[in-house]
Amino acid sequence: MRPPFFRALVVFGLTSSLSWHAHAAVDDQTILRARATYDAGLHFLDARKFEEAIAVFQDAMRLRPTASIHFELGNCYRGLFAEQQNPAHARTAMDHYQKFLKQADPRLAESAGLRAQAEHEVVVLSSALARLPPEPSTATAPTPPPITKLLIASQVRAQVFLDGESQ
Repeated sequence: MRPPFFRALVVFGLTSSLSWHAHAAVDDQTILRARATYDAGLHFLDARKFEEAIAVFQDAMRLRPTASIHFELGNCYRGLFAEQQNPAHARTAMDHYQKFLKQADPRLAESAGLRAQAEHEVVVLSSALARLPPEPSTATAPTPPPITKLLIASQVRAQVFLDGESQ
């Protein structure tokens, strides 16, 4: 994991690289709140509190979506996958890393290291998923046949045996 200062520098560079149109749509207060929220997410991530970090990064994403938030969400879900071995976490981490790779400006020097790391994580997670046993089928088990009841009505007095037992 990268030091918080480095991440803050990278997020500043990545958020500054958005188009003028995107800047016009977001006021300065929202930008400041988004950066503060992002920094809070980094704090939880560094403390390995992945669920808390995910919630905070999602708040930051609602305030001002950036590629760097996808990168950090990928780190959160990768951490959850490492702890729980839940394939859904690995797939979600890969999805966020891929969104980062699509959205991050490859011309920025700040994003070069993060791009390489995101590409590496996608390969590692793909390999880890391939090694996991297949997930159980989500199809439901066949239902047993209904219990059959037999009613015999007779006016003749008789004793009935079913499977060798008197009924």
